[in-house]
Amino acid sequence: MWSCNRVPGPGDVVQVKHQLQLPANYVATLQRIGFDRGKTLTYSINAQLKLGNQTLKP
Repeated sequence: MWSCNRVPGPGDVVQVKHQLQLPANYVATLQRIGFDRGKTLTYSINAQLKLGNQTLKP
């Protein structure tokens, strides 16, 4: 659940405050991502996280 009541976009800075899982085949594009202590991001099959001009895969 995104707290901003919308899916973040390419210019957004995201702070992960709970466990988060990207669904299968989902591609998220963000400017920057940060994590609260002990919080993680899990990738499902073929999920990707693009930060600026970089693509991060598990």
